[in-house]
Amino acid sequence: MRGMVGSTPAADPDTLAAPALRRALTQERAKRVAAEQEAARLRGALGRQQALLARLEALVATQGRQLVALTERVAALTRHNTALQVDVATLRAENARLREALATGESGGAGDGSPPAWVKAKTPRPATKSPRKQRAAAHNAGRRRAPAAAVQEQVRHAVDACPACGTGLAGGWVHRRVQVVDLPPLAPAVITEHLLLARQCRGCGRRVLPPPPGLPAARLGRGRFGPRLLAAVAVMRTVERLPLRQIQARLAREHAVHLSTGGLVRVLRTVAAQATPAYAALAATVRGSPTVHADETGWREDGQHGYVWTFSTPDVRYFQHALSRSGDVPEGVLGVDFEGTLVTDFYAAYDRFGGPHQRCWSHLWRDLKDLLRQHPDDAALAAWVAGLGTVYRAATAPRPAREVGDTPAAATARARRARDYERQLSALCPTTLPRERPEATLATRIRRYLPDLFTFVRDPRVPPTNNAAERSIRPLVIARKISGGTRSAAGSRTRMVLASVLGTAQLRGHDLLATCQHLLLTPPPP
Repeated sequence: MRGMVGSTPAADPDTLAAPALRRALTQERAKRVAAEQEAARLRGALGRQQALLARLEALVATQGRQLVALTERVAALTRHNTALQVDVATLRAENARLREALATGESGGAGDGSPPAWVKAKTPRPATKSPRKQRAAAHNAGRRRAPAAAVQEQVRHAVDACPACGTGLAGGWVHRRVQVVDLPPLAPAVITEHLLLARQCRGCGRRVLPPPPGLPAARLGRGRFGPRLLAAVAVMRTVERLPLRQIQARLAREHAVHLSTGGLVRVLRTVAAQATPAYAALAATVRGSPTVHADETGWREDGQHGYVWTFSTPDVRYFQHALSRSGDVPEGVLGVDFEGTLVTDFYAAYDRFGGPHQRCWSHLWRDLKDLLRQHPDDAALAAWVAGLGTVYRAATAPRPAREVGDTPAAATARARRARDYERQLSALCPTTLPRERPEATLATRIRRYLPDLFTFVRDPRVPPTNNAAERSIRPLVIARKISGGTRSAAGSRTRMVLASVLGTAQLRGHDLLATCQHLLLTPPPP
């Protein structure tokens, strides 16, 4: 026992090796899991590479087939070009021979390229006693011959042998031209596929993707339809007034494009959204115009009765849908700062306008003619209408020389003549007119709106009628008869925006498809 004091017992080798073995086993297991994960990742990458390789091989095969087809087409075109060159050489030689024959007089001609002398000249028609009535410039425009610059192809027709004696014929001259105008064959839509390639950075391992194509690639937002297709749908719906089903059938028939009616609605809303800045600019143009024509008509939205208002100028058509027919609508569109002249009918909602106002004489004459048809035997009524006609014809006659120009003297002369016509109408429509007379109601209307009937005399820029507004709103009236209206507020706004923008372009004589494409490809304002 004394010898064991201060001594350390010997360690068991098995006891010391067990923790180290466990640590080594744990490390090996972790390495094995990491190796299996790396192998799985490599197998996935290999699978993706194989799929990409298969797609590339299919693409190479397709391009190979296209290359073979293009090679065959080039060979055919080369053969056709060679044959055409031979024909051109033959025709040039024949032309040189004929010119030489005409110059020497061998063909019987005069040597100036005219037909031979034995060809009978056309006998001029004897002059008629009365000159022929001149037709309009557009009369029979479809029968006119197109100019030579517009002809894409010429086909020559000639007889090779005389039908009487069988003698061979050659050469000749143009005796008559017959043109055939036809449409080109229908072409399917062009589908362009943009491939977004992913690349991986060798430095940091990051996967890099290009941005999706946008306006430079003629792509609007995240849609898959190009500007030409969108513009064509907008024109067919707005200007040509085609129902959605007919647009759907036309696109499928002519261009092999299959769209649902919901897809067509989304296309129209896309175009309207892109044209909204132009729509707002038209409203600003109307507010700054010296003369504005206004009118309204009924328009149902989702079964609820509403109205379409039009505010037009000589080169602008602006439409707005509203559920109200009150005077708040024109006040909201024109604004309190509007300083121009408003041309309208006799609807009372326009009475709130405090600036210069011209009431429509066409509407007044329409009511007068209806009154004459209702009372054909009333001589006093006929005389009264004739008196109104005398005043109106004098007011619309050519202006005297003293009223032409922007001088104060001319303005004073115009105002004096307008007051003379107002006094004449006041004498024709006295307040003492009996109520039982047929013209009593119209006489009251004339007295009420007397200051607004001869604004066109005071201001040469103002017309006496509101026919411009009637012509402006007629396309929407026809569209309402076809479709019955719209189903939502978004549909109404789409209709108003497209009708305003495309109607203005049509009024200005612009190309509708080009105008619509320009709006679609214009970047939105910042």
